Amino acid sequence: MYDGSVTRLICPVGSSRLLCGTVCLSGPGGDETSGVERSLNGMTPGRNWKRAVRSIGPASFGAILPKGDCPGGSHLRVRDDLMIVCDSDLHDLEALHLALGGDASATIDAPDAEWLLRAYQAWGEDCPRHLLGEFAFAIWDSKKRRLFCATDPMRRRVLYRHIDGDRLTFASSPHALLAFSGVDRSLNELAMAEFLAASVYSIDQGTTSFYQGIDQLPGATCFIFDDEGVRMNEYWSPESVPETNLDDSACVAEYRRRLIQAVDRHMASGRQFGVMLSGGFDSTAVACIAARRLAGEGRRLIGITAALPEDQADVARDSRRHAEIVARFLPNMDLHVITLDEEDVVARPEREFNILHRPSGGFERRFAAVAAHAAKLGVDVLLTGFGGDQSATARGAGYCSDMLRRGQWRNLIVECVARGREQKCSPWRILVHQGLVPLIPEPLWRRYRAIRLGRRLPLALGTCRAEYAVEAGAMERLEMAPLASWRPQPTIRGQSQYGLRYIMRSGSITPMDRLSLASGVRLRHPMFDRHLIEFGLSLPAEQHVRNGRRRHIMRQAGIGLMPPQTLSRADGSDSVMPDFLERMISAGPAMIKELDVLERNPAVNRRVDFPRLRALISGYSAAQPSRRARQDAQYVLRGYNAAQFIAWFERRNS
Repeated sequence: MYDGSVTRLICPVGSSRLLCGTVCLSGPGGDETSGVERSLNGMTPGRNWKRAVRSIGPASFGAILPKGDCPGGSHLRVRDDLMIVCDSDLHDLEALHLALGGDASATIDAPDAEWLLRAYQAWGEDCPRHLLGEFAFAIWDSKKRRLFCATDPMRRRVLYRHIDGDRLTFASSPHALLAFSGVDRSLNELAMAEFLAASVYSIDQGTTSFYQGIDQLPGATCFIFDDEGVRMNEYWSPESVPETNLDDSACVAEYRRRLIQAVDRHMASGRQFGVMLSGGFDSTAVACIAARRLAGEGRRLIGITAALPEDQADVARDSRRHAEIVARFLPNMDLHVITLDEEDVVARPEREFNILHRPSGGFERRFAAVAAHAAKLGVDVLLTGFGGDQSATARGAGYCSDMLRRGQWRNLIVECVARGREQKCSPWRILVHQGLVPLIPEPLWRRYRAIRLGRRLPLALGTCRAEYAVEAGAMERLEMAPLASWRPQPTIRGQSQYGLRYIMRSGSITPMDRLSLASGVRLRHPMFDRHLIEFGLSLPAEQHVRNGRRRHIMRQAGIGLMPPQTLSRADGSDSVMPDFLERMISAGPAMIKELDVLERNPAVNRRVDFPRLRALISGYSAAQPSRRARQDAQYVLRGYNAAQFIAWFERRNS
């Protein structure tokens, strides 16, 4: 079986592939090439990149990519009656070649655009099911007068679109669509109100963008635009994965095999590899597999750990200590421990807005800060363990209710006692909140959440003006959000499906990827490999949690691969930026000064609740590492970034 080790040409540091296009079904054809040119120029102002524009009938496509780019990447190609433009990094090309009926001994050196065209010709609209890797592409089929677009399941590559009657425009960045006539340049007020009012995860803003009339294609979705209208189909779903019938030992062996393949696929190209190492199970597994692969080539791996200063470290969850254990276990890994300052948290974000064209929630900025440090060390590909919670190493949420529902009393008692000991609370509390509450019917659940919230209104959570939320039409969703957000699922499988659904819709990976790419570092997340995700979804609950210990399958599959101290440790490690609250506190005075300036901007003042922002900053000014204080700091960062984004948006689009 193919092991995913195809060697691809090395991409230039910091390369980024961009695409755009338009189809006007009533047009004479070729009359939109000027809009495509403007769109390409707007995405890369002043850069000497390769540009290409092609037209067939009513369709015009454009692509732009760095000179000397690799075969994967953004490419524009016309063959027969088909025209394609893509941004992709396909994996397992030899298996795809075999599935297409080709000779297994043939060289795998064609660009991804050619592979995508072959797949479309062989399987038509069903072709994305047969693809593995990251991709966003558009194909114009002139015979059928049909535009066919698709994105990968985790939406690592994105497509934004705007529909105006019988004309559709698309691009890999929302602002690129503003180059076409008829596209609104105004702010999406509903998206902004929800962003200001909501917590990090309490509202799934899904496929909306912050530009009015521009949305994104969800993950694992095909989009068709032709004379019959607009249709969207989901070609893959977490719910469609059946449960495995493998026994325990076979599950462990198969999981380990797929994990190694996933890391190998994400190391197919790169000059200097690094790993974002927290010392937890997922990042440690990735580091160990990557280091062993590089050791066979006589190369070294750079490990980067964001940790608290040594005098502030929490011994139980100290990233520094656990990362050093991994470094001692891997003789060819060079560990660099960094601490991040307030500039990494609240730096002026104009550059960030120019890349993302949306405000940052803070989490993605922390990834970008680590990537910037990696770039200084010469890293061009930075591996992460991000996504492990949603793939094959679920944290165990839903296990207690699942055991209760199945009547597996012994497993339930063991889990409740073990978690009660870990969380320093009564096993009965675990039974109620993690066993009984997820099984409550929806009407009772909403009443239960309303009681828990008390008199805390939805808008009190964020920094949105109440009158603005009403004006934007956001109140109905905001009032429901605290009741529906993060409802615990009654099974581990359901919890994993819920987490994956959020990522498929929200595109939460894209911002951290693009901000890191701006530093010349490409993030790669092996835990989001589709084959690994599918196997994780297929596992029975006992493979995730056993005898009160979570991450069971990772502990078993990691024997001989990972340090014994890691495999025996308690679950949990520090976040990407463990000293987030402390840095927010130290940045408080500078933030208040900036808010004084922003408050004088009418466009910002009518949307942002500045008194609420200042009160939140003052509320956590004393360093209290409580969950509520960290949550309030996250609300502040969202509100602060949103205020700056609104001012930036008005300047850019006035």
